[in-house]
Amino acid sequence: MDQKQKMQHLMNNFMKKEQTKQGQVTVKLYVNNEFSQQIQYPTCNQTVNQLVNYLRNLLNQTQIVGFQTLESNIYLDYYLTTNKDLAVLSNQTLSLKPLYGIYQNGINLDSFYFLQCIGIGGFSRVYLVRYKFNGQFMALKMISKSFIEQHDKFQIVQNERDIMVHLANNNNSHPNLCKLLCAFETKNWVCFAMEYCPGGELFQQLKRVKKMDEQQAKFYFSQVCMAIHHLHENKVIYRDIKPENILIDSEGHIKLADFGLAKPNVEDDKMAYSFCGSPEYMAPEMLLKSGHNYQIDHYCLGALLYELLTGLPPYYSNNPEQIYQNILSHDQPLPNKNLSSEAKDLINRLLQKDTQNRLGRNYGIYEILKHPWLQEFSLYKLINRSYDPPFKPDLFKMNFDQKEILSGENQFQKELQKSINQETENVFTSFFHNFYYSSFQFKQPQRSSSITQINISNVDDKFTNILLSTTKSKHVSQTHSSSSQSQLKKKKQLQNDVENKENLMKNNNQKIMKVGVKHKKNNQSMPDNVFNVQQNELRSYSSQKVNEQLQKLTNNYQTNLMKSPSIENDEQKQHKLQFGENKQLNKNQSNQCSLIRYFKQ
Repeated sequence: MDQKQKMQHLMNNFMKKEQTKQGQVTVKLYVNNEFSQQIQYPTCNQTVNQLVNYLRNLLNQTQIVGFQTLESNIYLDYYLTTNKDLAVLSNQTLSLKPLYGIYQNGINLDSFYFLQCIGIGGFSRVYLVRYKFNGQFMALKMISKSFIEQHDKFQIVQNERDIMVHLANNNNSHPNLCKLLCAFETKNWVCFAMEYCPGGELFQQLKRVKKMDEQQAKFYFSQVCMAIHHLHENKVIYRDIKPENILIDSEGHIKLADFGLAKPNVEDDKMAYSFCGSPEYMAPEMLLKSGHNYQIDHYCLGALLYELLTGLPPYYSNNPEQIYQNILSHDQPLPNKNLSSEAKDLINRLLQKDTQNRLGRNYGIYEILKHPWLQEFSLYKLINRSYDPPFKPDLFKMNFDQKEILSGENQFQKELQKSINQETENVFTSFFHNFYYSSFQFKQPQRSSSITQINISNVDDKFTNILLSTTKSKHVSQTHSSSSQSQLKKKKQLQNDVENKENLMKNNNQKIMKVGVKHKKNNQSMPDNVFNVQQNELRSYSSQKVNEQLQKLTNNYQTNLMKSPSIENDEQKQHKLQFGENKQLNKNQSNQCSLIRYFKQ
């Protein structure tokens, strides 16, 4: 552009900034689909998160986990979950309604709002979903169990799950790897819920720009190198580096995804022999089936860099067989003459057919990152994402291949809706070992084979009040003690609800003692219905407090059986009568079943 156009562009940017300083956003709030109120909120130096918190406090409803537009604008709904600049919404009017969190014990298909398909893999589809529990946007990868069974993909799916769970740990996560949020299976599906990357695939960005200049390519290539280095440090060979598997997050940084072909637990002196990968990126040792190790990822990095700088992979052909022949027998392709000598040298050293001559043989990815072409990049700044991305995604538009997404969508939607509406979808025999995973607070309920577990999150309100008051009224239950008589007289001055609690506790004491002695005698576990526990109340009471109160309550029950006076204090007397002189009572039981274990002794 000429000088006049540059001046006009600068003037337009200045005017936009000035308008932003004076800007505000108008929010019309709707509750239960009825207009509630309208507010004006300033946008200068404000974030979207601050606006959402203000609206949440305004409505004063703790169940609200976010907000969504009345017209179900997916892109704007997502933007409202970020902590980005609110100035983008200056001088706009938003019609919003609160999104209420829905608690479910475990995760299944009904735990999500399905919004739209955003990707298709070799044997999977990826949907943009919103988690009902906290309103978070996720990418849900779904694989049909019938496909897994027909094509014997059990080990591939199990490996993908195990690798992602291992990498999802807080002390093992990496900013350039797409993080797993949860994994589960249903009767017909295997599902992985991952971080949502609204920028789409790097492949789509490369299609828009045809090819990248060296500075742009350096940014993406170095971040992919950091991701591969982390995988290698965790004994994982990736084996499927290509632009389609590199996603762009909301800030423009990359995240490596799709671990379906990755090989876990590979020792430095061992070889893998599986034949897999994309034809354009296959290394010679893969095609020869002579065994491969971490060096195969170094070759794929060279192929990726070649495509970023030239627009096509090396040895490209429409015929896969021709590609294989070119990789094995032809000389290395000469990159574009416009490339720097350092870029050409890096590509040539990575695409060496002989692994002994390939860059990275001695020091791995570190050796690649120290190549002269990448000398200007600081490893510290790379890992902390301190470099500005060359492209930042537009969060208010679709950044995925819509033509690809529409392929087979109608048939898939029918199968999906059938599964969601089917009551037996969550009744199934597991395909895999220990597949369920969740990074959220609650876990899938599990039942022990030896004892029955008490679900702390579903304790009855009244019984909880008893547990809470047990410490204060410890001597009340000891009806054969003179000291407890004086305590009872004082308790008469309390309100009637306290008496009701005491009566209820007494009834529960009798039930527990009756069943407890029976099961103690027969050395059996306690049944769930001893406590008459309800299943859908009280989710906030801590497990540790309940355990402590259950232990104290148990002590009271056994003390009531011992009527003879003793010089020793009650706790010592109870300890000796129950456990003998030398057996120690563990007061720090953290297991939910401490009371049940007590009766089994």
